[in-house]
Amino acid sequence: MKQTIQRQAILMFLKETKTHPTAEQVYGKVKKRIPSISLGTVYRNLHLLVEDGKIMEIKSGSRVRFDGQDLNHQHLIDKKTGEIQDTHELQEMIDDIKKKKFKNFKPEDVSIIVYGNRR
Repeated sequence: MKQTIQRQAILMFLKETKTHPTAEQVYGKVKKRIPSISLGTVYRNLHLLVEDGKIMEIKSGSRVRFDGQDLNHQHLIDKKTGEIQDTHELQEMIDDIKKKKFKNFKPEDVSIIVYGNRR
């Protein structure tokens, strides 16, 4: 995939943030660095980065958020607030699933999202 200035700025922002921003939030931050960038360009590049495995797309209710942090982690999503937290506690189980041999099927990627309510 060709690395454009816009794509690099989007990826750099997602790697630097610990939050899980929406496309509109990414647009707001990247537009400060590249005033000429459009929301459509941000959407297209986010989807290309997801397809290329450089970032994660997280569906939280009706919203889609993005995560550029280490891809070997899972998410805990509060159903009331939509807040997303990272966790690494399920990684061993995911690694075991990836190693299993199923009939005519080899797992390449496993995604686990845990939904719940903050107490």
